[in-house]
Amino acid sequence: MKIRVIMKLREVYEHFDENWAKVCRELKMSPNVYQSWINKGHIPISTQVKIEKLTKGLFKADLNHQGVEVWIKKSSGK
Repeated sequence: MKIRVIMKLREVYEHFDENWAKVCRELKMSPNVYQSWINKGHIPISTQVKIEKLTKGLFKADLNHQGVEVWIKKSSGK
């Protein structure tokens, strides 16, 4: 099994049979959410964590992602 170091939009798309509707369905998200990922240029860290769990670690959440510190603070209530 190949493990990716940084989660990339294209690789996630390819993993889910090149079907964004399937990506969103598997992640229980709105079918239009991927468009915001494209606009931002990255997958939000909270979603990366979901994808990492869903794919049993095939894709790894990028802990050096620019939003990680903010997300951790929000999650911990600090």
